[in-house]
Amino acid sequence: HAGEVAGGRLFSGTIKQGDEVYMNLAKRNVRTQQVSVYRGSQRLIVDEVSAGNIIGIVGLKDVFAGETVSRNPIEPFEAIKHIFEPVVTKSIEATKAADLPRLVEILKQIRKEDPSIKIEINEQTGESLMSGMGELHLEIIENRIKTEKGLDVKTSQPIIVYRETIGKESPAIEGRSPNKHNSFYMKVGLLEDNVYEAIKSGELREGKVKKKSEDIFNIFSKLGWSGDMIRNVRDIYKGNVFLDETRGEVHIGEVMDMVLDAFKMVMNKGPLAREP
Repeated sequence: HAGEVAGGRLFSGTIKQGDEVYMNLAKRNVRTQQVSVYRGSQRLIVDEVSAGNIIGIVGLKDVFAGETVSRNPIEPFEAIKHIFEPVVTKSIEATKAADLPRLVEILKQIRKEDPSIKIEINEQTGESLMSGMGELHLEIIENRIKTEKGLDVKTSQPIIVYRETIGKESPAIEGRSPNKHNSFYMKVGLLEDNVYEAIKSGELREGKVKKKSEDIFNIFSKLGWSGDMIRNVRDIYKGNVFLDETRGEVHIGEVMDMVLDAFKMVMNKGPLAREP
């Protein structure tokens, strides 16, 4: 086998074996080792492919679904959105401890092939969690690992995935730096339904927000936010919005990245269920 084949549609230009291309999400240049087109279930290797074809490319190392590939850096296509979220989780481990590194690699490969499944891997403890659309979905993955990959594994009983949220706005809570010289005040509030739907639909793109992003400003304005609130938006992550309401704090930029990391950590693992 030639190696890992990435499939996609060529929207413009041509591509051939040996071309140097740029992976816009991974932010690196790679060289194509092989290009092909599909005829039904058959993959036909060709010298060159023109726009409009569904193609396969070998050589895009560590590529994930949703990557945008081009000659030169461009604005990537919008991220692929999945309507459904995982609802059932199982832990999975290799029957033999010596097979742990191989299991980790197999799970990483499955995560590439099936974006609807969520894989969490702790390479130090050997504990791995896989979350999917239901018990059948996870049973199929488990069976593939045993039959196609030839690796003996065991799994736990399925666990229902929990989601937690808030019922009303919280009071401001103080947190202090280790040296007790700095205090941070945080509060959590409910996000309007129309804003949440705009994030889920992709109208509001997730990620760090630039201070003078005209597109973000216009969308939030249309959703009813005031100019002052919009200017405070620093990040949009997993259906949540982080606002920086500090005033006159000259050095806040030095710690903002750490504050946003903490925000994302809480959004990933809530304080009660330790789940999103």
